[in-house]
Amino acid sequence: MSLSLSKIRTLQTSAQLQEALDLIDGEAGRKLQPTAERDLLRAILAAFLGKAKEGELAEAVAVTGSSPAWQSDRGLALMLLGRMDDAKAALSALVESGEADAITYGRLATLCTSIGEVDAGERLYQEAISREPERAEWLSNMGGAKVRLGKYEEALEFYERAIALKTEFIQAQQGRERVLFALSRTKELVASIEAEIETEPENVGLVVKLARVQDHMGELQDAIASLKKAQEMAPENANVFIDTGMIFSRNGMMVRALAAFKKSVTCDPDNLQALGLVASTQAEVGSPEEGLKSIDRAIATHPKAKQLRVVRGRILSDLGRYGEAEEDLRKALEAYPGDAAIMVALGSVLGWVGRLDEAIELYRNAAKVNPAALSHALQHNWQPDDPAEIELLERMADNKLLGEEQRIVLNFALAEYHERQKQYATAFSRADTANKLSWVNTRFDNQRTTKQTDRMIEIFDEEFFAAREGWGHPSNRPIFVCGMPRSGTTLTEQILSTHQDVFGGGELPYVSMLFRDLTRPYKDKNIGPLQALQALKEGQVWNMGSSYLSQISELDDEHRFVVDKMPHNFQRIGMINLMLPNAKIIHLKRDPRDVAVSNYFQNFKARHGGLGYAFDLASIGAHLNDHERLMRHWHKVLPGQIFELDYQKLTSDFETTVRELLEFVGLEWSDKLAEFHKTKRAVRTASVSQVRQPLYQRSVEKWRRYAEWLGPLNDVLDAGVVGPAVPES
Repeated sequence: MSLSLSKIRTLQTSAQLQEALDLIDGEAGRKLQPTAERDLLRAILAAFLGKAKEGELAEAVAVTGSSPAWQSDRGLALMLLGRMDDAKAALSALVESGEADAITYGRLATLCTSIGEVDAGERLYQEAISREPERAEWLSNMGGAKVRLGKYEEALEFYERAIALKTEFIQAQQGRERVLFALSRTKELVASIEAEIETEPENVGLVVKLARVQDHMGELQDAIASLKKAQEMAPENANVFIDTGMIFSRNGMMVRALAAFKKSVTCDPDNLQALGLVASTQAEVGSPEEGLKSIDRAIATHPKAKQLRVVRGRILSDLGRYGEAEEDLRKALEAYPGDAAIMVALGSVLGWVGRLDEAIELYRNAAKVNPAALSHALQHNWQPDDPAEIELLERMADNKLLGEEQRIVLNFALAEYHERQKQYATAFSRADTANKLSWVNTRFDNQRTTKQTDRMIEIFDEEFFAAREGWGHPSNRPIFVCGMPRSGTTLTEQILSTHQDVFGGGELPYVSMLFRDLTRPYKDKNIGPLQALQALKEGQVWNMGSSYLSQISELDDEHRFVVDKMPHNFQRIGMINLMLPNAKIIHLKRDPRDVAVSNYFQNFKARHGGLGYAFDLASIGAHLNDHERLMRHWHKVLPGQIFELDYQKLTSDFETTVRELLEFVGLEWSDKLAEFHKTKRAVRTASVSQVRQPLYQRSVEKWRRYAEWLGPLNDVLDAGVVGPAVPES
């Protein structure tokens, strides 16, 4: 019996999980007498594969066993349940007893490494290797620990030793690739892959590997060519299309990414990764309803797949259905109580609805499994008690082999933390690193935006509006709050939505959707939205206004006014005034350099969309110049129809400024407005923490703290319509 369980355990530690589960559930496994040791091992395998019954793992852990193997498995099970302190105590006790085998040392090493105790992990992996020197898994894991410690040359040696023992070991191969990237030995890597392809021309995995390397080197067209070759070689291989979609996604080509992910599902309808990617990408390209349908279909056939539950929670949040998202994620967390991804997703939902303390607690619990989760807590103004927690995040942020997206998130979070500590040089350095990592794969064309601005100024002149006077729907229900991102639009919406007659709709996509749909009637691809807009008849314009009103009525049909605070609606003010001439338009005015710095410190989600400029100082400057030119034009052709709300005045003379704003909208003053930060509503923007606090002025002239590093920004602003900064008084 012990030999059979030993064989099963060996398969498990070699990541042959399904084979191990099949063995324990098969004819030979059924002959084994049920014991605490057998039941626990089976529960672990089922949990890894997402096939565990509800509560199965927790129940198996509660049954007492006695053998060293059971004690080791119990430690692993506790890790899976998220009880990291208990797991560490159990595995450490076994090590101290002298009865630990290589597997136990390896598990304790993995635990220590995952919670940031990498020096201990390195030492423990060495103990595992000394007991099983021919075990590729220990060598590869040691390579990972060396990477975390910045010992890249040593890591490379361990990865290569692992590959020599197990040539198809994907984890070790990918680790070796990342190390060669970190050591700037990419040509060597390409040469070795090409040599392998010559030896094994039918190996599609090698072609996909070459595509990944080419993409990371910035050779996107070569990567696409390699992917096309891989698809021709293996047209039914789901993983080939997943890799294709991931590369398209990384480069902002989301429509092509979605097509690739859908193809991967066609190849393998039960591929959980592909199913989740289809739904999440549908949501990202602006179709969250379709994404929800896709994920619901996937969950119907795979009800125990926790990663699908996380995707569903995020999509529900995108749809503003926060209560359902919370309920879904809490159920998932009950089934998988130690899952860091679920805790982070639930923390995000709670943060958006203002339950910041609960969100931070979830992030801190998730950090026991994945320390990077602390970056989310930092963004909610959390201050760690232990400096070692920040030191760990700093090491992770500097680790060149950590995933690019993780490094971006960590560096932005650390920038925010150091700014709160008034360590401005370090804060800017972190923000600069995050932006440079982001900018490499950002697709944004400043010249295109400038030409679009020129075209809008040309089309929307006085004659345009005079010829269409009286057009549009007469409703005054919408309030449009717009301006540059980070100019105070969220704060303004929060203040307005505190009034009993106003509903805060958030950043609504409806104006952009109407603008985009203007070209639908035309087969000629050369006709753009602005040209189509010029050709509209009076009835069509009225219908556009009516369509917008119907969409906001689905959000709320009780309040007198609904706020749409999509910042970049400042680019659509001409169209808004045309279709809804009585709608109130509020534009936020803030020091452009303060806006620039706030943008540069923010990890915007729409990196490949309209916010791509925010990751480069010169591009921010160009966008600010275009913004200023366009706003001057709107005030010229629509005099008195746009309320210019000064952010600095709002923070320094709140009541006077808000009374003026309310008069423009047509509302009476309410003392409740002074306590806007107590209003309970979901906020999905970067200002989620700020609007939960009373008004403050510390962001006024924030840019002066960073003046010495803003050369690229100032060069563009000084030469444009924004002009030089006003000298400090």
